[in-house]
Parts: sequence; C-alpha cells; structure tokens
Amino acid sequence: MSLSKIVFEGVVFIEDEVGVSGHPLLQYYLTSSKSSKGVVVFVGENTISSYVELCKTSDNLKKVVFVDAFSDPLGWKAKKEPAVLSEVDGFTVVQCNDITQISNITKCISQAMGAHPTTSHDGLVLVIDCLGSLIMRQGAQTIAQLLHTFNQQKHFSTSFTTSITPVSTPSSSSSTNFFSDIFGLIHFDMFSQVDIQRLNHIADVIIKVSPFNREGIENLGVLNITQKRRSGKVAITQEHFTISKEKKLVLVQLEKDKPKKSIQQQSAPPSGITFNLQLSEKEKTAKDSVVLPWQHSNTEFKIENIEDDEDYDEEDPDDDLDI
Repeated sequence: MSLSKIVFEGVVFIEDEVGVSGHPLLQYYLTSSKSSKGVVVFVGENTISSYVELCKTSDNLKKVVFVDAFSDPLGWKAKKEPAVLSEVDGFTVVQCNDITQISNITKCISQAMGAHPTTSHDGLVLVIDCLGSLIMRQGAQTIAQLLHTFNQQKHFSTSFTTSITPVSTPSSSSSTNFFSDIFGLIHFDMFSQVDIQRLNHIADVIIKVSPFNREGIENLGVLNITQKRRSGKVAITQEHFTISKEKKLVLVQLEKDKPKKSIQQQSAPPSGITFNLQLSEKEKTAKDSVVLPWQHSNTEFKIENIEDDEDYDEEDPDDDLDI
C-alpha cells in the first residue's frame, strides 16, 4: 500500500511523541505531487540547508519559499526587522528573527506568501515543522486562530471567529492570498490535553504517530488517522509504517497474530517427563465408553411433593420448636 492512496486536504496536524518522529511523514507531504502548486515552509526545528537539499531531490518542489525561524528565533544574534528577504541556492528565504510576537509571525508568513512566484488561484500549501515552539510562546488558542485565518477551507469551523488579520503585502507578486492546505507537526506529549484539543478543533485531519512493537521489524510505528468528512462523519483508520535506510516512511501490511493452539493441538511434552496430559485415540474411545453413575438406565428417581405447613409462622419461624 502507498501513502499516495490516502488523500488529505485542509488543515492536517501530525502529532508525534517520544520514541517515534513525525518528520518523515511531514517530508512526504512536502515532496508529494500535490505540493507542485506552491509551498511555504515555516522552519523552526531544522536548518534551511537541510530543507533546500530535500527540495533539490524533488521535481515538484521548484516553487518554495522558506520562513527561517530556526537561525535566530528570539532575535539574540541580530536585532533586525522581521520578514527580511534573502536567497539560498536559488530559494527565497524570509528571515523571522522574533517569534515571541504574533504580529512578527503573521508578517513573515504574509511576506513569504507575497514573495511566492506562483500564479495559481487555488491557494498555496503551508508546512510548519515547529507548531510546538509557536504554541509555547503564543498559546494554542492564538496559533489556532492564526492558522484558521490563513486557511480558507472552513468546512468544519464556520462558527470559529478570530481577531487576527494577516498583514497585507502591497508589493506581492503572487495572486494568491490564502493557504488551501496547512500541514503542521507538533510533539503532543509536551502539551496538556486542553491545548491539543484547542488545536485539533480547526483540524480536518489528525494523524497521531506512535511507536509499535513487533518482533523482527525495526523502526515500526503506527498512524492513527482521524479524518473529518464534509458530511459531518468522522472516519478513523490505522496504518503501520517503518522507516527505511533512506529515512523515508514506508507503509507495511502486518499479518494478524495467529491464535494460540489448544492443549490437545500442542506438540508432545519434552523427553524426560514421566506423565503425558494428552490422550491417544484409543484412550479417548475408552474414556467416552465409561458410564457415569447418573447415566445408569435402571435408576429411578422419586420426587416427593412436601405440602405446606399450615402452622408455619413467618414472623416466628421457630414457633414449633419445643425449647
């Protein structure tokens, strides 16, 4: 089975935990064919050079703009204005020097959107590899409002309001001002259940990545996929995966555990034991031919109906006793 057979649209959150990483799954969506319409990558947990090398290996990732929140996220190295444009190996990079202010994050994403060379009217794809860092500094509710503002496919959140407005970019060369799909990675075991629920409120698809142990298979994990459909129904599926030597995510089909054999189906006991719990066919026949005491045909049973005692007193059951 291939991941390409699973179609995810809208707001997709990948939630991993200690013991298994969701980065290979995020990289799969980044290099998928759907990303050909244009991608903005908000980088906070890896270097820009690592993503640039990944983009070079894919023919679909020629129109990518990066937001660098990894080099100097708190503005300690250089006190520069946020959303400064630069170029790395032919890719446009927006330097985000301060993620402690929500206005700076909004401005950097809007600047990257405006600097994108695409002319598509179907929207861009936003990929965020550091939702946890943003939530720790801004709160889950604020980040959920920000992503909801940038996303125009509000299939399940029409009543969700927000006061955050993306910064307009008059110098924008792109005709697209929204993200049709948003993919975000978060380490959910670092946050409370309340924060995760606030974030999942705006999600169309939630993929929980967890470790899975099976003898003989290394780097095995399980994807628990919750998908909200337009009809209002929720589809839940489960897929197992492993990480290849190239550090790519590959789905695997596991065989069901075989049922344990009964005592009579198990192999003979080891040599040296003086007794055997199993019966041969001859012993089984002899056992079945034994007539038990209550199975004798000439046995008669006499049932005597005991009449009710008229002198019985319910209030004093011992009234008839001579004490």
